Order: sequence, then C-alpha cells, then structure tokens
Amino acid sequence: MKILFWCYQALWTVAVLLSMPVLPFVRKGRLLARLFQDPRPGPEVGGVIWVHALSLGEVVSAVPLVRALGEGFPQRKILFTATTAQGMETAEKELGGTVWALRPMPLDFWWSVRRFVRRTNPSVFLLVETDIWPGLLAHLKNKGVSAILVNGRVSPRTMRSYARFKPVFRHIYKG
Repeated sequence: MKILFWCYQALWTVAVLLSMPVLPFVRKGRLLARLFQDPRPGPEVGGVIWVHALSLGEVVSAVPLVRALGEGFPQRKILFTATTAQGMETAEKELGGTVWALRPMPLDFWWSVRRFVRRTNPSVFLLVETDIWPGLLAHLKNKGVSAILVNGRVSPRTMRSYARFKPVFRHIYKG
C-alpha cells in the first residue's frame, strides 16, 4: 500500500508542478495558501472537530450540522475547511462566529497535510459528501483520528471508477 501512496503523491506533485505557470492566474494565488498555510495555534489545542466541505453546495448542507455540533459540544473547538473560494466565502458568512477556525483545505501532499494535522490536532474528521483525499485520509488513519463520511453518496458511475482501483479505496475506507 505504501507504493500506491507514494505513486499517488508523485502523480499529484507532477500535476501541480505542470499547472503552476497558469494557477496564479486561474486560482488567484490560493495554491500557496493551500500548500503553506499556518493553521495556528499549536498542538496544545486538542479535541478539535474538523468539518470539511468541498464547495458552495456542500458548505450550505454542512451549516446546520456545524451549528448543531457547536450547540451540542460547546467545549469542543470546530475547525471548518472548504476547497473552493466560493465555499470559503459562504462559510465565512454563515459560520464566521460559530467555529474556532475557517481555513482552506490543505492540498493533499503528505507534508502539507501532516503540518496541518499536527497544528490543529483534530480528534475527529467529518467529511461532508465525498471530497475524498487519499493522502489526508491515510494520514488521519495513521494518527488514529476517526474519519466519518456525512451525507455521502456514491453514484453508479463513481462506483465503477472505485472498482477499478479497489485496493486503494479498500485501504482508504477500511477501519
């Protein structure tokens, strides 16, 4: 499984490097924020509930969940991440005063994910729908952080794609 992980990391690195000349124009510089962000504070926080939503639609569907978590677990800190700029804008509007921190999702490089997880120290990761990042999920699993899929569904077409890479997805979803 380690070979597959490192192959994935290598392909991901090549894809980002090849797209770097155009990314600053397309993504307005968000790439650097997602690679090198400093999530603050440090590991002393602990017990963080990390909720991740991909984009606008997932963020909107996550708002009631995040508010309920805040009411049900007021002693816990909630970290909310989103992948898209529009998702982040909506999260800031809807959840700004509700969560401990709002951050862009780190890119799925082992070193970026490791740093983010080390600095935020989550105890549970709630993934809204199916924005699956293999490197992140593998790292969370290795750290003993529970990952829970919320409101997820897999279409028949996606299921066929998963079937082609069964060993990879079996490892991701196992445990």
